Amino acid sequence: MLQRRQSLHILNCIPTVVYHLAITSKGFPTQWISISVKNILGYAVEAALAPDWWINCLHPDDKEAAVKKTSILMTQGHLVQEYRFRAKGGHYLWIRDEASLLRDAAGRPKEIVGFWINITERKQAEEQAEQARDILNSIPTIFYDLAITPKSFPTKWISDSVTKILGYEVGEALAPDWWIDCLHPDDREAAVKKTSILMTQGYLVQEYRFRAKDGRYFWVRDEASLLRDADGRPKEIIGFWTSITERKKAEDGRRKRSSKSSRGAS
Repeated sequence: MLQRRQSLHILNCIPTVVYHLAITSKGFPTQWISISVKNILGYAVEAALAPDWWINCLHPDDKEAAVKKTSILMTQGHLVQEYRFRAKGGHYLWIRDEASLLRDAAGRPKEIVGFWINITERKQAEEQAEQARDILNSIPTIFYDLAITPKSFPTKWISDSVTKILGYEVGEALAPDWWIDCLHPDDREAAVKKTSILMTQGYLVQEYRFRAKDGRYFWVRDEASLLRDADGRPKEIIGFWTSITERKKAEDGRRKRSSKSSRGAS
């Protein structure tokens, strides 16, 4: 009896809603639900035991899919799904629902046990990350993140805008030596040498020509920053490229006009 009370106490205290469903010809009525449903969703246990409470609290946009997926549970014996669920206050929380089908000695479906975890913060973080990614990919700039190894600075991540601006797929841009191989032959040596400035001063801005997927060269302004860990050791490099081809063309045009004017004056 003491062990049972301790088990119930633990179930009711953890930040998870544990439930037990019966299996009938008409549905899966809730037989028991932990008191934590009050702490997490605001509902009293009695309210959560009411018929159709679960269905009625599902978000309208998630309801059909969530209900349909119960068939997976009956055939495969286990189901994990995520959906929005209305709390007592009227707001919706994202829930991760893991359910298992239990069978009797003859193999017949007997009952369902499962638990809900509030994943709202994770979903909000994912949504914010997605919005940030959309912003990064919508502006005409390529962002990158480089690792620091004894031999080189392999690219860990690069924004999808590398496809829009240079024509390369992200997977191609993550290949070893991609950056060095695409540098213009006349700019390569200087660009590579300047990375030593980044490691000593922590910041580097340089301009060079870079080959696009179609073979054309673009002028790029590369701004990189060195990040260090808590002990001051180099940790990673983050930076961005901006196409300055139009600016370089304009500068070249002005130089040519200035040269012609000088020759004409002489």
